[in-house]
Amino acid sequence: MTFHAQLADAWVDRVTFPAYTEVEPQASLRDAYATQYNFVSELVENQDEVIAGFKAALTAPQAQAAMGIDSPIMGVLFESGSIHTPAFSPAIPCILETELGYRLHTDVLSPVKSGEVLDLVECCMPMMEIAAPNLPGRPKGLDLVAANSASYAWLEGPRYAVSHIDVDNVQTSLGSAGETHFGGSSREVMDGQADALAWLINQALEVGYEVKAGQLFMTGSIGGMTPADPGSYTATFSGLDTLSIEII
Repeated sequence: MTFHAQLADAWVDRVTFPAYTEVEPQASLRDAYATQYNFVSELVENQDEVIAGFKAALTAPQAQAAMGIDSPIMGVLFESGSIHTPAFSPAIPCILETELGYRLHTDVLSPVKSGEVLDLVECCMPMMEIAAPNLPGRPKGLDLVAANSASYAWLEGPRYAVSHIDVDNVQTSLGSAGETHFGGSSREVMDGQADALAWLINQALEVGYEVKAGQLFMTGSIGGMTPADPGSYTATFSGLDTLSIEII
């Protein structure tokens, strides 16, 4: 059985992914993305998953260093991960993050520049990501890439015209039971939101995915993360709607 087929079986069965670097210790980042692409294609072709968009991960240098990698990484979002109810019960251990999301008004066929990328955006939304690395032991960055970069589920807030938001000046926080778990500013993601969005679009194109109008692009964690333990969580975004979810 191919490694990407093993990943697909683990996804369907909701069990821990095998570690890519244990099977391919000499693999490159390009190799890991090729495995991710085949894994995603397997789910689309044989498990009725639908690509909804893309997410950035490991956008902070300290997170990259901890995973033995020197760049952000990208994963695919599936429609099945969109949460439409106020309560959610993860099938595997997860973490919660606050992010900004963007939807495009046009297909993108070639690389974009950060100074122009917001012109391609139809709307911007506050987001809460429920991410799941789902890997054994202390995984490496290439393990995360091959297994689709901790992509699992997300909660999407109301849509705002990007012209009405200073996307680099959104202050976020996540709290529960009167405790603030973390907070941060949207400008802290890479070199700003436009830089992160352009990187994410270009990386998706480089790997071989189609970038289409209406797809969702989540540019990376703002401020930190916390385990998705049972409880009620509220994410605040200055100037934007508050998001709430109960993990059960």
